[in-house]
Amino acid sequence: MKEKVIDCGIVMPISEIDGCNKEHWIEVLSILKQCISEIEFVPNLVSDANESGVIQNRIIQNLYSNPIIVCDISGKNPNVMFELGLRLAFDKPTIIIKDDNTPFSFDTAIIEHIIYPRDLNYNQICTFKEELKIKIKATYKESIENKNYSTFLKHFGRFKIAKVQDSELPSDEFIMKSLNQIYEKLNQLADNRDYNSYIKIKNEEFISNRFDDNYVLVDFSDFNSNNPIKKVDISDGLTFRDFLDSVYYKLDGKVKPFTYEFDWIIINAENGNEIRSNRQKEMVPRGIPFTDNRPLRELGIYSNSKLKIKKLQ
Repeated sequence: MKEKVIDCGIVMPISEIDGCNKEHWIEVLSILKQCISEIEFVPNLVSDANESGVIQNRIIQNLYSNPIIVCDISGKNPNVMFELGLRLAFDKPTIIIKDDNTPFSFDTAIIEHIIYPRDLNYNQICTFKEELKIKIKATYKESIENKNYSTFLKHFGRFKIAKVQDSELPSDEFIMKSLNQIYEKLNQLADNRDYNSYIKIKNEEFISNRFDDNYVLVDFSDFNSNNPIKKVDISDGLTFRDFLDSVYYKLDGKVKPFTYEFDWIIINAENGNEIRSNRQKEMVPRGIPFTDNRPLRELGIYSNSKLKIKKLQ
């Protein structure tokens, strides 16, 4: 009897981004396909298909139907991050990989990442391939044997997972039209500027387009002695959770996600008071997301306040 073919989808950059040219990604794809094939899975880019058709329809269908997917977020390509978000929303087996030059993304940092060298050093790639093979087999097995398996959503509560052709959804035509519009916007972004430029605009020009006093000065010297003082936006409506996210991104990967009050804390530089979240009140352990929707003024954070990031460990 012929053994069942198990597809392993691949989501990754395919064009130049973050200083890596198209040839670099072709080589990465070759490494991934070889690795996946060696454990008798069938590798395929989620955009590939034997028949012709609208590429976005094909991608969405493969993101939903592939038994397991490997997603390379290196360079934080906008299309890749969007497709990863869809896969995680389906809550199906997903393995995230990235190169050692790409920082962790705040929203997905709770998921284990497998890291490979951007320079594709042979010995390190061999180690990476073995680790990835073990992870693929273990993840797929767990997803088959454990009826409560969840890649991502289990960390945030119980959800009913949407299906691509669920009768409760609007028509497929409407869904695909909406997704196509998103893809068009993302492609325009990729054509007009690289992703790093986009992030720079969002994080820096975002502030300059508002009133000059909608920021605080934060001292990062415990983590960055070369550029210690940075502006952090506190536009109207931001909660303390939003503010912590902004500060975390400016720490550039120097602390692990969801470690506020464990590895670092914000203090008022003018009076030395520590600014505490409601993590302890809600008994949220280290490494787990928490919510804190209090307005900044409730914690004594106002325009032009001077704050400092203190290292705790």
